[in-house]
Order: sequence, then structure tokens, then C-alpha cells
Amino acid sequence: MPCPVISNEPAGHDAFILTIQTPLTALMQTTATRTNCHVVDEAWRHGLWSVEVKQPQLQIARNYTPLPPTSSVKDGAADSNRSDPEQQRRIDAGIVPLSFYIRRYDGGEVSTYLSRMQPGDLVEIRGPHLGFDLAARLGEAGKKVVFLAGGTGIAPALQAASRLLDSGLAPTSSDDGGRDDAHLITTPSPTSQVQDVTILWANRSAVACAGCERLNKTVHSSRGFWSWMGGRQSSSDPSLDPSSDTSPTQPSEDANREPSSAIMQQLYALQLAYERQGRTLQVRCVVDEEGSRITANDIANVVSKHSHINKDTTSRGQVAAGSLQNDSSTTCHLHTQRRLEHATESDDAANNGAGILDLKRCDCTRQGFGGKNLFMICGPDGFVSAYVGPKVWADGAERQGRIGGVVAELIKKNPQMWKDWLVLKQ
Repeated sequence: MPCPVISNEPAGHDAFILTIQTPLTALMQTTATRTNCHVVDEAWRHGLWSVEVKQPQLQIARNYTPLPPTSSVKDGAADSNRSDPEQQRRIDAGIVPLSFYIRRYDGGEVSTYLSRMQPGDLVEIRGPHLGFDLAARLGEAGKKVVFLAGGTGIAPALQAASRLLDSGLAPTSSDDGGRDDAHLITTPSPTSQVQDVTILWANRSAVACAGCERLNKTVHSSRGFWSWMGGRQSSSDPSLDPSSDTSPTQPSEDANREPSSAIMQQLYALQLAYERQGRTLQVRCVVDEEGSRITANDIANVVSKHSHINKDTTSRGQVAAGSLQNDSSTTCHLHTQRRLEHATESDDAANNGAGILDLKRCDCTRQGFGGKNLFMICGPDGFVSAYVGPKVWADGAERQGRIGGVVAELIKKNPQMWKDWLVLKQ
């Protein structure tokens, strides 16, 4: 579907925010979705989703994750849009803008093509492609989410935080009038369960995260994670290894800066929204050019702080199957790490974000008490591999693969701390 470009704005070194406008015709026409407004609304209700963007000359396509709208258009309009009659007219007509945070890579055909787009140019997209269902994976027991984001991997983190914030997205009954759905259990809304979300964001440059509180301040003068990955520093230097615990955590001198980047403005708005609900969205960043990175100790600290699931909502079956190291006996496809190794993001698409536990996939309990805290990660392949191990290709699809990297070592050291967590690679 061709979509006109509304704007293309710089967002740091080699990064930009591209905003397009979806036309009236639906991306995915069904009996229940009449316009793009309905299609996008359903995608936001699901939570994690992307669209496919094509480079027409080379016929190469890549998936990109839309940023949550700063003013909600998920339910048709927001009060702040009422002051813009033209914007309101478009929304009422089912025309919805989509924004993408993109980094232009050397040799990246699609990202380079998109970086040159100007207002009025047409971009070809397909979708939406729905990802993991956060509500179903969290279930009733999961209450915490930790997200490691590398560079533009912050976009799925923003989607997750936005989905878990929305108070109007409580799951609905799975009964569609006559279908045999006795195997389906509707879980509570994740907003009534998840209390805390923590985002650790790694950037090459300080420009993208200007105003963000730093996770730590390193005392050495060497460069950070991205330089280590690129081999520009000696791999024998332990201060560059993300599994190293040598980087001390100190209060950030940037803690009181006002957010200046577009992404930080979105994060700041989400933080305020969480505070109004009596919940916490904590965002901390590390910057390569400042010589900082996310260490194993940082990960252990944030997970250990959130490592206990409410025992009142955890069945004996869930406790028995909870360990990441000893869960091979369970057959739960939703809440068991070893089952998740073979999963693809599209496995949860049929749920449409409703948080419905299908007992054919979840046998933690027949009472709807299954679920896990979520440790999520998104970023360049090297970033994901270093911290949790790579995704793998099998049977024609990209699958989660085993946990590796820094997190695998942490699990070996303290499996009990991780027994209530699922690791999801976005």
C-alpha cells in the first residue's frame, strides 16, 4: 500500500523519525475492519506490531516498528487533536499517521532509501504484522517487565510500555457465539497486574537520549559496548565486556535535565502517565561515546529487585514449572522458556492482544493463574546475541532460540532468581 510521507526529521547521529499517512483503504480488509483506523486500532490493542517497508528499485523489504502516537489516536481521537481540525478530520475519516524511529546503516538499502524520503513521497508498506501478546505471556502472575533496548530498539520498548499503560484495553470474552471455546480463559487486564516497567537503553551517541538519566558512570576512559562489538578495542579488556561487573553505578549528573529528543519526550510523557496511575516506568540509558554500557551486574540488580511473583496468584503447577533450568517436563507453550525457544513472534497473533490463555498452549493451571515476568530485548543482532544469544532460523521462520550470552551466565549463577521470568527476543 503506498503511503505519503508527512515528515522526515533528524533524531540523532544517522537516525531519523519518518512519519507517513495511511490512506483510507484498509491495510488488511476483513469483515471487522473497514478502514486503516480500525486496523491500526486493533494492532495497538495487541501491543507489539510492525509493518513491512519495501525498497521498490531492489525489491528489498524490512520490518519497522511504529512509535506509539504521542496523542492517542487508538480510539479515534484525543482531546489534544481537537485543536487541529485538519488532523481531526483525517482521524475521523479513518486516516492514521504512523511514525518510525530508524537508523541509517552503511550498506542498508532500505534504511538509506527511507532516509532520503521527503514530504509527499510515497512509501510502500504491508501489514500489520503482530508480535508477542504481552497480556497472555504475563498472564495473571506476571507483574514486572524489564526491557533492554539497543539504539532504535527503543521503539518496541515504547510499544510495550504504552500497551501496559492503556486502561481501556482489558481483555474481553473469547465467546463469539457458538464456537467451542471451553479451552480459552480470559486473563485480567495487564494494567491491573503489571506495576513496574524498567527500560535500559543503550545508545552510540548522547544526542538520541539527551535528558535521559544515566544508568552508570564508568571510571575508565575506554569506549563502551558498541566499540567492543566492533572490535575497535581489545577483547581482552574486561571493562568492555558486558558480562563484566567492573563498572560502578553512580548517580547521574544528567538526572535533572529536561528531555530534548523526540524519543525522550515520548518516554517522559509515558513516565508521567505511569506516575498518575501509582506505577513506575523507570528509564536509564548508557552511551557508547561516554564509555558506558549495560553490565551483567546492572541486569542482575534490576531482575533481583523484581524477582518475586505474588504467591497468592501462583499455582503449584506454575511454581514447579517455573525454573528456567528445570522446565523441560512442562508442555506450556506460553510460559515455559524451553518451549519458547521454538516460538516465532507470529505465534501469538491469533490472540489479537486479548490476553486470552489458550489451554491448548498453556497448561500451567486450569484456573487462569499462569504467567511470568518478562525480560525483553530488542536491538541490532550483535546486541541481542551478546546479552541473550541469537535468534535462529528453522523451518523457514526466525525463532527465539536458546538463551545465551550474559543472561545465560546469570541464570547459571542464580537460577532461582530467574525462575519467574521469561526472556523474549524482539
